Amino acid sequence: MNRLKILFITIIIALAINVEAQEKENIRTLAVQGNGEISVKPDVANINFMLSSVNMDFEEAVDELNKKINKLTKSLKRAGIKKEEIYSSNYTIKKEYQHDYQNREKTFIGYKVSHSITLQTSADTKSVNKVFDALISSLKDVELTLSFGIKNTEQIKNELIKKAIEDAKQKASLMAQASGVKLLKIQTINYHSSPIHFRSGTNSMMVSKKMEADVVMVEDFNPAKIKQNTQVNIIWVIE
Repeated sequence: MNRLKILFITIIIALAINVEAQEKENIRTLAVQGNGEISVKPDVANINFMLSSVNMDFEEAVDELNKKINKLTKSLKRAGIKKEEIYSSNYTIKKEYQHDYQNREKTFIGYKVSHSITLQTSADTKSVNKVFDALISSLKDVELTLSFGIKNTEQIKNELIKKAIEDAKQKASLMAQASGVKLLKIQTINYHSSPIHFRSGTNSMMVSKKMEADVVMVEDFNPAKIKQNTQVNIIWVIE
């Protein structure tokens, strides 16, 4: 008797699975990819450069570099640059050699200590020139890169996703109307969250004390808007 009950239950379950599978096969769907695009005017300028010192004595090399950093920090402070706008991205220590490739020899010339620094300030000419003036007044010369970006990106990223979903809805509605079907519920939404960066390309330049103090380092500029896009895939059940 127990075996008959088990057999009966097994048959019922199998029938139920079969019916469900048939129902799924009969479900019609419409898949659409939505694209979102946004253009944002940069509000921050990122200035990246590296300070370094070379000395035969390791401790003196570190001391020389620290003096440069302290002098620069004071100069930036006078220019109105806040401490939280100064970032340290890398600090390296290595032995430096002078190479004689003709004789295939190399000579140790000291320890090189380097510190990579990024400053963030407003993306306007006046603010950028303040930083350049501070660099010139505290350093002999420095090679730097200048790029632009967006400070607070979360709200913009959310708006970008909304635009992609709205685009998918409009496309689905148009396709359904044109093909004579009706949109029912959304079956799935797929969004591949790849990194979204809001920053421009970099420009390299050299600033030096040889330049006149009253020379405007950067002429008035209008940074181009930064564009980004994203995609979302939505599948609707239709009838």
